[in-house]
Amino acid sequence: MYKKILVLVLSVVFISCSQPSKGPIIASPETSYNWGTVKEGESVSHTFVIQNNGNADLLINNVISTCGCTVAKPKSNVIQPGGMTEMTVTFDSKGRMGAQTRYIAVQTNDTANEMFRFVMKGMIETPVGSDMVDNPQITVENTQHDFGTVTEGDVVAHIFVIKNTGKTPLEIRDVRTSCGCTVAQIGKKMINPNESTELSINFDSKNTQGRLSRTITLVTNDPVAQYKVLTIFAEVQKRN
Repeated sequence: MYKKILVLVLSVVFISCSQPSKGPIIASPETSYNWGTVKEGESVSHTFVIQNNGNADLLINNVISTCGCTVAKPKSNVIQPGGMTEMTVTFDSKGRMGAQTRYIAVQTNDTANEMFRFVMKGMIETPVGSDMVDNPQITVENTQHDFGTVTEGDVVAHIFVIKNTGKTPLEIRDVRTSCGCTVAQIGKKMINPNESTELSINFDSKNTQGRLSRTITLVTNDPVAQYKVLTIFAEVQKRN
C-alpha cells in the first residue's frame, strides 16, 4: 500500500517537473546597433526584432526612450508564442555632436525580464562653422537605472553622472522629480566644458508596491536638450 502511494507521489512530481515553464519570454537576436558616423542634422533608423520564446502571449505595455530625439514603435504590441514583431527606432541627430548613446526600454509582461533594453550609438559629425560648436551640451551616459527588487519602506540611492560635452558652460537651472518619494540633489549647477558633476537620487519606497517608474527632469541651458529626463525603476515587494 505504502509503495503504491510512494510511486503515485513520485509520478506526480515527475510529471510536474517535466512540464515546461509557463509564461512569455522576450528575446532578440540583436540588442545593440552602431550607426557609425553621420553628419549633424541627419536621422538614423534601425529595425530591431522582438521575439517571444515562451508559451503565452508577450504583451508590450510601453516603450521608453531616453529623449525626444529617439522614437521607437513596435509593429505589434502582442506577440504570440514563437512569434516575432519588428520595432523601428529613429534617432534625430539635429543639435547633437560627438559620441551619442541612446537606450530604448521595452516594458513587457515577461516577469523575469520586464524591462528589456536596446541600445543605439554612434558619432555625430558637426559641420565646420556650425553654431552648435559654441553651445553647451548635456550628456548622461546612462539615463535609466533599475533598482531591481526593493522591500517596501526601504530607501535606495543611485548617482547619475552629468557631463558637459559642449564648448560653453552648462547651467542646471532646475531639478524636478515626478513625486515626493524621489529626492534629487545636484553637485553643482554650473558645469564647465569637459567637466562633470554628480546627481544623487534617493527613492523612498514607503507606501508603494509593484513595478513602478519615477522621473527626474533637469532644466538646462542646452538649446537642444532644455529638459533632460532621467528614469528610475523598481519592483517593490510588500514587507512581511
